[in-house]
This record gives sequence, structure tokens and C-alpha cells, in this order.
Amino acid sequence: MREKEFKAEMGELQGALRWVRECCAEAGFGRKESGDVELAMEEVITNIIRYAYSGKKGEISVVCDLTADQIEFIVKDRGALFNPLVQKPSVDRSAELEEREVGGLGIFFVHQLMDSVHYEREEPFNVLILSKKIR
Repeated sequence: MREKEFKAEMGELQGALRWVRECCAEAGFGRKESGDVELAMEEVITNIIRYAYSGKKGEISVVCDLTADQIEFIVKDRGALFNPLVQKPSVDRSAELEEREVGGLGIFFVHQLMDSVHYEREEPFNVLILSKKIR
């Protein structure tokens, strides 16, 4: 199990994603699997940076737990209580981009890219757990 903390700032995003790639490489993921995990984590971390702290300084803690059959990322923040999984969006991919509502696509893609996504509130933390099986 590895843990890393990042400031909730856009300037930290690339370093956080580099660390995610290192964890995926350690798991033995190929380019596609690693890319899927990285894209899902980018969405999650970017949303925390943009919305969790309402413009105030904050931290993001990411734990990488690697087992024989899966990689799990546990992402924690002390931002405002927010469960991104409360409403799974029904995305109408046939609608024109101009006709679609803003938001919701990111968590839709996270669900598509990962095998499991789970939210918990562990005061004072929002905790999002993302898992991908090692095939």
C-alpha cells in the first residue's frame, strides 16, 4: 500500500497522474488499462481541485492498494460533503452536444473505465474508492 498527498491545485495534477501511472506500472497494466485508470483518476482529482474546497486551499490524499487481483485507489478530501455517485447520469449519447446538459459525463466515464466505484463519507472526509481488476 502506497499513499501520497497532493495540494488541491491544478499545478499538482500532472504529478498526481504521474504517481498513478507508476502504481499502474507496478500492477503490470498495459498501456490501455493504465490509460483508462489515469483518465478516471484525472476526472476525480480535477473535480476535487475545482469544486471541493470552494477556492480555498486543501489537500487530496490518494492511497494505492495493490493486491494479486486488483488495483484500488482511495481518494480522500476534506472538502464539502459531496457524493458524486448519488445520481448515476443517464447519458443520451445520441443528443447533439449543444443539447446536452452540462456535467455528469465525467462520472459516467469513470464508471465505464473502472470495474468498481464506491463513495463513503468518513467525517470529515469524502472518500472515493476506484478499483480495476488485473487481468
